[in-house]
Amino acid sequence: MTSHSIPEKARQAYGGAIGPEYLWLSGKNSQRQQYAVRSADYDPHVTPYGSTTQTVAVADALATTAYLWFMGLENVTAKSGHGAPESYQSDSVHVLGGQSFQSYILGICVDDTIHNDTDTRPVAFPELHKASDPSTVNTNITMSDNFTIGGIMHPGISRAEIVTASGDPLHYRLQWVDLPQPLFNGTSMGAVFLPPQTGNSSSPKQWPQKIHMCNFAAGWGKTTLQMHVDESNVDTSVASKVAVNVDDPNPDLRSALKSQNANDEFNWNHPQYPNRLINMTQAWAQYLSPVVQSANRSVIDLIMQERFILRGPESRLQVSHSATSALVMMLSNGLARVGFDSTVQGYPKSKLSSDGVPWIDGNYWLSGKSNVFEVDPDQRQDWVRLHVDSNIEGYAYNTATVASRLAIAVLVTYCIVALAHVFYAGITGS
Repeated sequence: MTSHSIPEKARQAYGGAIGPEYLWLSGKNSQRQQYAVRSADYDPHVTPYGSTTQTVAVADALATTAYLWFMGLENVTAKSGHGAPESYQSDSVHVLGGQSFQSYILGICVDDTIHNDTDTRPVAFPELHKASDPSTVNTNITMSDNFTIGGIMHPGISRAEIVTASGDPLHYRLQWVDLPQPLFNGTSMGAVFLPPQTGNSSSPKQWPQKIHMCNFAAGWGKTTLQMHVDESNVDTSVASKVAVNVDDPNPDLRSALKSQNANDEFNWNHPQYPNRLINMTQAWAQYLSPVVQSANRSVIDLIMQERFILRGPESRLQVSHSATSALVMMLSNGLARVGFDSTVQGYPKSKLSSDGVPWIDGNYWLSGKSNVFEVDPDQRQDWVRLHVDSNIEGYAYNTATVASRLAIAVLVTYCIVALAHVFYAGITGS
């Protein structure tokens, strides 16, 4: 695949390479799933894309909890386990339900053209369905195939100014743009994407310059995070889904949540979901695509140069689609890494082992008596508290409930009656 060759089976079935369902992104001690999905409002001319991934700090906290749970169970031995620790006999599931937020990005890119370096025409960013306020649409954008969509004119940028975007004109270039409010109500970040020019470094072909105008919206949405730990190891991969609350007091929100799939990894139906919009800025976004010194190319150029082009390198649609999906993923991961250095605070409830070494008190973790972390009450005032539900999966028998005791009593009574009948029949022969 590194030689850009596409397997014949994939070529016949799909016309080219297909993307994965999600990508793995690393936190400090967790593996996060990043989704890039094509909007349900798919149109061959304009295709919005969405992306989301778990917040690093929250995913790391959940992974740390799962690891500590696994370690704690190593000093808990079931009576019927023949000396084997609980962590070697059972699986566990750790859920952080509906308490955390993760970033959701929705975006769209459409093609446009700059005629020359004196092209003073103002630029327009495309209307982003489900995000842009329809009342703000004040122009039409006619693309190269004569398809027209609604657009919003930016009053402060001309096409000639875009030509001065930094970077090598023979590489993909990116220029982030702040979108003034309330003119761009519903979206907060624009981007001008410039494909490589043809020619050579000393004499690049410059006119007309193809460009792609992009519009992005961002929001925080409540999610449910989950980790699964099997008996042999701690899997640090964290999965999430839209946190659905069908009992919400808001009737419009309740109706929207009931109609959606509770297992959706991505959903955009604002104001129902995401819960709060995010105001992204150019000053923040400029750090998302630095220059990789070893390659002397920007991150976005490296990403785009390595992507498969399904309809050929000159396909206008494919470049727009690739740019949209790459940028929404870049934005969602950038927001997810806010607070990257956050860590779990406090000390796990522990006890001394037989040789005097402090160890996690697994029995206390399983008791449910109180918090498993010991924290300073003065310091914790500035901390964010997350509640993780941890459960052991598997079959078990116990006498801790009235139902179990009644069942055992019935079985014992039955066995006594059965044995009495056997003895009576053996003695009397009847």
